[in-house]
Amino acid sequence: MIVNTARFVISSPSVEKAPNTELHEYAFIGRSNVGKSSLINMLTGKKGLAMTSATPGKTMLINHFLVNDKWYIVDLPGYGFAQRSKADLAKIDKMIRDYILYREQMTNLFLLVDSRHEPQKIDLRFMEWLGENGVPFSIVFTKVDKLKAGQANQNVAKYCEKLLEEWEELPPIFVTSSEDGRGRDELLNYIEELNKLPLEIVDDTAEEEEDTNQNFNDMDEKDLKAEEKKAEERLPGAAIDKADDDKATEAEEKERTDVLDFNPHSHGL
Repeated sequence: MIVNTARFVISSPSVEKAPNTELHEYAFIGRSNVGKSSLINMLTGKKGLAMTSATPGKTMLINHFLVNDKWYIVDLPGYGFAQRSKADLAKIDKMIRDYILYREQMTNLFLLVDSRHEPQKIDLRFMEWLGENGVPFSIVFTKVDKLKAGQANQNVAKYCEKLLEEWEELPPIFVTSSEDGRGRDELLNYIEELNKLPLEIVDDTAEEEEDTNQNFNDMDEKDLKAEEKKAEERLPGAAIDKADDDKATEAEEKERTDVLDFNPHSHGL
C-alpha cells in the first residue's frame, strides 16, 4: 500500500464523541513509552503527525488520523503509566475498554510491545483479556533497531514461546523499527487486505426512529388523542420518572462494569 495522504481529524474524550463514519479503523495501543507515536509517523510517512513526547503517558484522548481518505489510524492512550491520579487512570481505563469493546468500526487492534524487554505481566494480562472478549488483534514488536543483529529475532521467538504456554495459536506478529522503517510494508499490506472486509455498522438511532414511526403509523386518530392525554397526565410526575430512569441507568452501568473487569493500571504496577 502507498500512503498518499494522512491527516489528523479529531481528538475525542470518549468513544461516544468519536467520528460517526463507515470506514475501517485500526487502533494502536501499548504501554507508555513503547514508541506508538513514532510508529504511526513511520507508517504514514509524515513526521510529527502523531505528537511524540519525552513524557510517558502524555496521550489522554482517542486520536483519529484519516489515511488516503479511506481508513483511520486510531491512537489510543497508553496503559501501565502509574504517575497519574486515580481519577485519570479510571477515566483512561474506561476510554480504552469502551473503544475496544464497542467501537464497531475497529477492524483490528495493534498491540505494541517493546522488543528489548521480556514479556511483562501487564501485557500478557491485556492479551488474555482481548482473547476472552474475542477482540481481533495483532502484536507489533517495536524498537528492534536498538538490538544487535539477531537479538531481535531471539527476543521475539522467546516471547512467542511464552505466549504458546497459554495460547493454542498466535495472533499475527510484526517486527518493526520507526528508525529504519522495518516492518512498514508488512503492516500496510496487512491493513490493505483487512480493508477489503465488509464493515457492518448498526445504526441504533435509525432503528429507534423506525420503531417510533411504526408505532405512530399503527395508530388511528382516536389512539393518538389517547396517547396525548396519557402524556399530559405524566407531566406532573416527571421528576419521579427521572428518578426511576436514573436508578435504571445506575443498574445498567453496574452490570456493564462487572463485565468489563480488566483494569490495566491495577495489575503489576
